[in-house]
Amino acid sequence: MSKNVLVVDWLDLYGGAEKVITEIDKIFDFEKYYALTDIRKEEEKHKFFKNNPKIITTQLQFFGKYFRYLLPFFPYFVNQIRIDKNAEVIISSSHNIAKGVNKSNFHQKHISYIQSRNLKYIWDEEQLKIYFGNFRFLIQPFVNYLRAYDVKSAQKPDVLIANSNFQKEWIKKHYNRDSIVVYPPVNLSLFQLYPEKENYYVAVGRFAKMKRFDLLIKAFNQMPEKKLILIGDGELMPQFKSMAKTNIEFPGFLSSDKVYEYVKKAKASVYVGIEDFGIAAVESQSAGTPVIAYKVGGTGETIKHGVTGYLYNKQSIEEITNAVRTFETLKLPPPHYISEKANQFSTDVFRKKIIEAIDY
Repeated sequence: MSKNVLVVDWLDLYGGAEKVITEIDKIFDFEKYYALTDIRKEEEKHKFFKNNPKIITTQLQFFGKYFRYLLPFFPYFVNQIRIDKNAEVIISSSHNIAKGVNKSNFHQKHISYIQSRNLKYIWDEEQLKIYFGNFRFLIQPFVNYLRAYDVKSAQKPDVLIANSNFQKEWIKKHYNRDSIVVYPPVNLSLFQLYPEKENYYVAVGRFAKMKRFDLLIKAFNQMPEKKLILIGDGELMPQFKSMAKTNIEFPGFLSSDKVYEYVKKAKASVYVGIEDFGIAAVESQSAGTPVIAYKVGGTGETIKHGVTGYLYNKQSIEEITNAVRTFETLKLPPPHYISEKANQFSTDVFRKKIIEAIDY
């Protein structure tokens, strides 16, 4: 049996990318685990790995929750990771920089599962505007440097695995590399079919700028007769609460079983950001709850327009309000049909596909 090691960007909150890591850890036996930093809460650690292993970290660990401010220096820190020379297979989970880890000998095989468009905030002009606004010119040298590094580091793995066809095309465009598509696993057993729907909408995710929940809030502010439950947490929570009207509720960060209680009864889930895959949207469909989403990205692959949900064309307040109102006029298939369409994203399918990709 091969001696495997796992490399991840960092360990912090438990989100969609971390769910994929958990499933990979169930499939393969890893002798060592590496991360740039590990700042998980003690009570959250049991969720990530089957045996709560020791995580080998870098000096980035010393910066605690402020580690993201050192983004321009991430290449330095990833080079601090020293892979065990006895390792035969390196599996990296990369949404940022983990794919750039160096082998310790030429006989090792490195497979990188690309969780999202890596360093997308330095590649996406819209994201740069959102984060830096009029100060964009000040950080342009860092952007150029990180883009060059990102392309170079993407050549290091022997095999790249994309989590959607949308991402496969992005990898080809920016890295000039081919990749294998393996959709992330979705816990369909948790998000079971629930046919009885109530009169509210739901959205789930981290409160990060790229999710564009600000547009969703503004859209529902213009539809005070429609209730929205926005599940998640993050540094934008105070801002979101202050701008939202009384028809929008914020239950905070919830466990998966509690998220399910909201999602299964919702009229529809609503999403605005560009998702590389969008696990939450598939979980919603698994529960028989249709999804209203921006058509660009992974949701354009996982949602069948007019069947399992409604796809709109532009990230704008007007487009979102029109999408919600149009959705309410549609006659979609029954919830059990929507739920069945999610079976192609099960953990069993992921297990089969990821093993095939590793053996590629």
